Amino acid sequence: MPDFICPVCHTELINLYCPKCEHRYYEEDGVTCLLPPKINEYSSYYFEIQRYNEIAKNGAEKYSGLEETRPFSRARLINELLATYDIKEVLNIGIGFGFIEDALHYTIDKCTSYDPCIEFIKYVKERHPSDKHIYVNGIAEALPFPDNSIGCMVCDSTFQSINNRMSFLYELGRVTCDKALILISIGYLWNYPRKPQDGFNIKNPEELKTLRRFLKEIGFEIQIRYRDSNEDAWVDKKSEGDYLWIIGKKETLQ
Repeated sequence: MPDFICPVCHTELINLYCPKCEHRYYEEDGVTCLLPPKINEYSSYYFEIQRYNEIAKNGAEKYSGLEETRPFSRARLINELLATYDIKEVLNIGIGFGFIEDALHYTIDKCTSYDPCIEFIKYVKERHPSDKHIYVNGIAEALPFPDNSIGCMVCDSTFQSINNRMSFLYELGRVTCDKALILISIGYLWNYPRKPQDGFNIKNPEELKTLRRFLKEIGFEIQIRYRDSNEDAWVDKKSEGDYLWIIGKKETLQ
């Protein structure tokens, strides 16, 4: 098991117990459950978590868009980028229906699969029960990982649905180490059954400027690119694609 910290106070956990908060986290069916005990104080999408747990329990396949080519093209691209940077261990934030896990299973030595919906995690874990995968239930705004401990983070089609994105970015800056790679994709032309899908408005150039500036402040040099995931190709204009990609590398702040 990797080292975990309390997502509330950042104290190192002892057998999943926080001696400072006096709260005991737990494991359930091979999933390490590290949701903050008062989750509604950290994220107003708590009820969305419950709704998605129900979706997963009642047959995730019919919601998963398995007939779509876009998730598979994103998974292929992520694998190509990880190979380019010689990445072997990944933290995947927001695993959803497990498209990225399906690809990473064959190319990565270790993947920490992280999602607020435990039923989704169980759904994915049934397909990939190997030692390569560590399954953790938690929220993006309160990551249970020590400072400077993550060398690569993937966030595929999840960022726009994180309720408190600034809290997540602060956490991203805290947990990633020097030279860490981040891959963030943001869909902007289609919905699956979740709201607010357009919580991050990439049509507003000021939001992109703010995101770029903040990532630079926490140490990341980034590229922002657009991609047509149906054609599986980069495009020059936002209007020609359906996904925005942020590819970043962290450098030591002076």
